Amino acid sequence: MLNLLIITCVFLFSTFGFSSDLVCPDGAYKVSFNMEFEPKKHTFCQSKINGVTLKHGPYLKYNSDGSIAEKKYYNSGKETEARFTPQVSKSDIKLPNLGLLLRGLIPDFSSTQVTEFSTKECDVSILKWGMLFMMKKPFKQIYQFKKDCDIEGEIKIQLDKNFPVSLKLNDFKTYTSVSMTLNISVDKRKKLTVTATNGVLNGPRKIQFSGNYSGRVRISSSALEFINAGGYIDVSQIDGQKVNIRQKIIIQ
Repeated sequence: MLNLLIITCVFLFSTFGFSSDLVCPDGAYKVSFNMEFEPKKHTFCQSKINGVTLKHGPYLKYNSDGSIAEKKYYNSGKETEARFTPQVSKSDIKLPNLGLLLRGLIPDFSSTQVTEFSTKECDVSILKWGMLFMMKKPFKQIYQFKKDCDIEGEIKIQLDKNFPVSLKLNDFKTYTSVSMTLNISVDKRKKLTVTATNGVLNGPRKIQFSGNYSGRVRISSSALEFINAGGYIDVSQIDGQKVNIRQKIIIQ
């Protein structure tokens, strides 16, 4: 009898199509279980904090008809002000490779790779970029659309300082412009780090993001080579709706 009841509950949950897509905070994971009484389905986030497993993030209770019966939010085990934000279904999202926007701003004169969205033939000066990396000398970079230069705009490139970026885009999956705050740094071992904050990509959807990309720079009098070390892009909002999506930056 008990087995029949469990099977019946599972059937009902499948039939009514409960949505348990939650955005859990970093380090937390989603847990779901079914009850034999209303509210039927419980879905919440929890995390191990100081060695103790605690509720941490949204907590939703669903009725048998799929409607939400109750919303709560927990912070380290304590119920706090509700901040429930449903996740945009990832199956409905086809995000472009946002990492190309960071990687494309760092010229690699040794690379022969040309992708659909490319900055390979943009007019950049190896001398100015070399002086930036060696002496932290800022300069004005102007991009104009042409073959294999799919960005247009003007940026004052600086090292170890935040600076604004606003560019028009071409061949970037129908997205037309991007803005962000960028910070470029190079340590003594020539490890380069590019950090983006306040990113907004405009086009079919408005995508808000941040990211971090790193690698190593090799500089000589005739060459500037960038060795990719990867990174990530965090998408925080799509069309004003909060999401929690991370893209790895993997560019050869």
